[in-house]
Amino acid sequence: MTKGQIITLTFITILFGVANLQDGIGQGIFGAILGFAITYGIIYWINKRKAITPEEREKRQTEKAKKIQQKQQLKQKKAQAKLELQKTKLKEKEIKQQRIVAEKKVKEEKSKIRERSIPAPAPATSSSEQKLMCPSCGSTNIQPLGQHKKGFSVGKAVGGVVLTGGVGALAGFAGKKTKQTDFVCMNCGKQFKK
Repeated sequence: MTKGQIITLTFITILFGVANLQDGIGQGIFGAILGFAITYGIIYWINKRKAITPEEREKRQTEKAKKIQQKQQLKQKKAQAKLELQKTKLKEKEIKQQRIVAEKKVKEEKSKIRERSIPAPAPATSSSEQKLMCPSCGSTNIQPLGQHKKGFSVGKAVGGVVLTGGVGALAGFAGKKTKQTDFVCMNCGKQFKK
């Protein structure tokens, strides 16, 4: 400590002691100690600041600048990492949406293929146009024989004999035409009417 600093320390200590002396001796001593501590702390801090050489001060400033620069670089790296993460998430979203669109297209294509492969239902046909099948073997290889006629009628034969005599008996063979047709199956030979 310099001579001026010692005089300043002594003066402030006495001043604090005297200022608090009117409240009692204890308060005066406390004031003197308080004044001494405050003044000594200020003088110590000033001397310490003066003791730092310009090289040390420059070194400290350089270190401080480096720390600030490192903090800024760290902030930039964090911001860049955050940006990369956002880009990655966006790409994942795009890929997911593209996958959904592709899956939709595939489903649509599959449904179109299914629609093409399912045969259209046959137009409704009347009963006369429906294909006939043999009741015996189920074959569709059938030929019509002609209009179906009813067989020998005893009533017609008796009526024919009464009216015309013996020749009228042949009237029993004159069959009545019906709406049915006789068919024959070309596979099994079975005859049937429809």
